[in-house]
Amino acid sequence: MAWGSVDTVAADFMKHHAAYPSFAPSLRRGELWVFLFVTMVFWLSVHAQPALIPLPRQIEWTPGNFNEQRYTVEAPDAAKFAVAELDRALAALGGKRDVTGAKIIFRLGSVGDSSHPSHESYSVEVSPNRIIVTAPQPMGLLHGVQTLRQLATTQDGRPVIAGCRIIDAPAFAWRGFMHDVG
Repeated sequence: MAWGSVDTVAADFMKHHAAYPSFAPSLRRGELWVFLFVTMVFWLSVHAQPALIPLPRQIEWTPGNFNEQRYTVEAPDAAKFAVAELDRALAALGGKRDVTGAKIIFRLGSVGDSSHPSHESYSVEVSPNRIIVTAPQPMGLLHGVQTLRQLATTQDGRPVIAGCRIIDAPAFAWRGFMHDVG
């Protein structure tokens, strides 16, 4: 079906649902759109994953969420800034450091496919009992933390991070900026 005007979509819906006389005639065009919108919002709230902008190169959603109410961090000294950013983000959601909490591990090392190496690349693995953020340089760890911020939500009043495996790197070796004033 090609996308058309509201009248075309409503008429097509009515034509295909004419076999249900008790349902179809009672829906006018505005009611149909409200019904479809409410159905879509409900479906998205049940099935949606957090939106990640920009979309990582590779992402795989895994079952289970990391409960970030209590966590402990293991990180090299070079990751101090990334760890501070993570603490700030999780504190805003009600998370706090606790030695008995689940582990968040920062590592400096190679990431996934090294055919396009970048100091800003990173990988993130989130499981119910730990998070591992790996990057070749501290800047990559910071990008991993920014992705974790986007994955963080609340579920039943608890702060959680959606389970996933992510590998990401910049699409271009050089970042650019163009300011067109004319």
